[in-house]
Amino acid sequence: MENLDKFTQPDIIDDHTDTFHADDQPCCSYSVLTRSMFTPIDWTARITCNEIHRDNSTLFVKKGDTAILNCTCLRSNESTWLGPDGQNKKSDETVLIAYADGLHKSPFLNTTNIDIYGSYNDEMCYLRIKNYSKANDGVYECSYFLSGDIYIRRYNLFSKRPPTNLKVIDTTEKNIKYGTEGVQIDLTCTVQNGIPASTLIWTKKNLIVANGSSDTLLYQFTPTRFDHLESITCFALSDLLTSPMFKTIYLDIQYIPYLTIVQQTDGSIEEGESVELCCHSNSNPHVHYLAWVNNNHEEYSWRRNPTTKLNGTNIDFCLPTPISFRNQSGNYTCFGENEIVKSNTSVVIKVLYPPDVKVAHKISKQNTMIVCIPDGYPDNYTFYDWVHKSEFNEHIRSFPRTPDGQLIINKSQDRKENENDGIYVCTVSNGIPNSEGKLIQTGQTYIVSSGPPVFVSENKPVQIGEYGKTLELTICIYDKLQNSKVLLKQIDIPVKVKTILKRITTYDTFHGVLITVPGIQYTFYLLMTSADDFLKYTVEACNDVGCNYFDVKVKPANFSDTPRQLYSYGWQITGILLGGSLIFSICLHIFCLLKRKANLVLVSEIPLEVHYSEVGTLNYNSASIQTLTNNAQETVTVTSFDGPAVERTNSHVSALKLGSSSSDSVQSLSISLLNDDGYENPYQMIDPDDIEIYPYSIVWSNLYQNTTIFPKEIKSNAKALTPSDKERVPWLIIYKKG
Repeated sequence: MENLDKFTQPDIIDDHTDTFHADDQPCCSYSVLTRSMFTPIDWTARITCNEIHRDNSTLFVKKGDTAILNCTCLRSNESTWLGPDGQNKKSDETVLIAYADGLHKSPFLNTTNIDIYGSYNDEMCYLRIKNYSKANDGVYECSYFLSGDIYIRRYNLFSKRPPTNLKVIDTTEKNIKYGTEGVQIDLTCTVQNGIPASTLIWTKKNLIVANGSSDTLLYQFTPTRFDHLESITCFALSDLLTSPMFKTIYLDIQYIPYLTIVQQTDGSIEEGESVELCCHSNSNPHVHYLAWVNNNHEEYSWRRNPTTKLNGTNIDFCLPTPISFRNQSGNYTCFGENEIVKSNTSVVIKVLYPPDVKVAHKISKQNTMIVCIPDGYPDNYTFYDWVHKSEFNEHIRSFPRTPDGQLIINKSQDRKENENDGIYVCTVSNGIPNSEGKLIQTGQTYIVSSGPPVFVSENKPVQIGEYGKTLELTICIYDKLQNSKVLLKQIDIPVKVKTILKRITTYDTFHGVLITVPGIQYTFYLLMTSADDFLKYTVEACNDVGCNYFDVKVKPANFSDTPRQLYSYGWQITGILLGGSLIFSICLHIFCLLKRKANLVLVSEIPLEVHYSEVGTLNYNSASIQTLTNNAQETVTVTSFDGPAVERTNSHVSALKLGSSSSDSVQSLSISLLNDDGYENPYQMIDPDDIEIYPYSIVWSNLYQNTTIFPKEIKSNAKALTPSDKERVPWLIIYKKG
């Protein structure tokens, strides 16, 4: 007996029920008409049964193998083998004939490769088919009685054959399946099936996507661009095949351009950095147009030349200019177009930059509002303290920071309106450094009040003048409207004087701080001629807005001076000049007298008669003396002096008198002459050649009033004089009592 394990086990179960029995309903007592396997004579047996039991099995037998079918065998008349009638076989019905009754083979069975064997003791009867072929395909049935029931076991035998002719419908010769992204594709795989039937499966990327055991397998899916150029394979699996049958197709999926912007940043860069934007295009068919558009303005584009050959489906399209400045911020869109449709993708590039700070202000009657307006990115700002400075960049005051960048300055009645003038600095940061690396940026505005002119604190309320001189009275005003009119008034009456205007830099006090301010200096030239000029003046400064006033008190340099002294100044000057001349003349005469004293030579005694005769003989010198006297008198008429000048002259003459009596003899002679004749001085010889004429501006007439000059030729000593003696011979001057 051969073991069934060596045969192919059934792959398909056939539920078909044949028509061999007369009635397949449960029976208790009925007659079954059957035919003896050994004689063509029909015989009838009455059978009483309770129930019919059926069992179906399908077996696939490989050509040339041996198939063994088993059946329960109790007695010869209680078990039967039936099988297909090879000669009268029809394809649409099952016809069975008797093969054996128990262990006895039917003599009418012409099939030579079938035999029956077994043992009643083992209660088994086997049907064996040797060298199995397709002619043996069919239904084999074993039936037996057991305990009043009928048992029917049916075997469906088929010869094994592999599947053939595997193919995929609607593909090209090159096994390409065309499709469009988003449109469903039907893939149908067919095979000429074998026995047992093969298993068909569809695989994609090594994964089973569909399977079935029929001769046709349909796979439906909606492709995407990622399915382009992918392969899908249909396999036919069968045990009769040494290797699975398969058919691979390739997908050609057309899809719109898929655009990807490649960037080196997350979308934000700091100003000064550089970033390159590239557009990566993937499409089937290839794009024929690409463009970069920034804020609805096309910056760069490309069109495919028909002769251009491209490899693959990818193209990189980059902006020629890197992005690095704030004006390049915006929405960058890449457009791509192929034969299917036009598509685009966008990216927002934000260039981070420090704020440009503008400061605006609005002046009202109640206050001044200053607004800090930063413009940077990002726009989350941190404001710092406000700073008030002069226009010469001098610090005046600070204000605490405000979260919204607004500063409101209320006007104060206690302060000058112009004290709020100046530069107001806003300091702000958004965390982005500038090109110098500074995180804090500033902006400023210049505020000018609209008010009347202001007299700066440097003005002096008291100014000093001098009698007879011109006082330069200076006043400085601060007026940014540049249209001021300034008048000098005295008791509300304008004073018309020479005025000079000059633009200067001066000082004023703003909020307790002395700062530099631009000013206009008015200089009024006042001639101080009387006490009426040394009074209080009012300076009136007006513009289109209003007027301001400033009082200036002019005081004399020496407060004890009176206006009457002014008239004596001319006489005092003249007196000073004349007095100086007089002193100079006196000093000069003293010098001359001292010089003459040094040059005097004592004259030897001579008779008085000679002296008198000498006096009488002097004629030619009288004219000279008279001329000198007249000149002296003319000078006195021009300028007259009082007694003191004469007294000073007499003192010089006294000195001369003392100096002329150097010897005792001469002194006694002079005394006797003075007593007897009335002369004040003794006679002396005067040498006209030794007289030094000085250009005196003043000559007193009484100096030579009683004087007689004797000629040089009269000498008591006839001895010739040496040159040195001649130089020392003086004139003799005789004074007469008047």
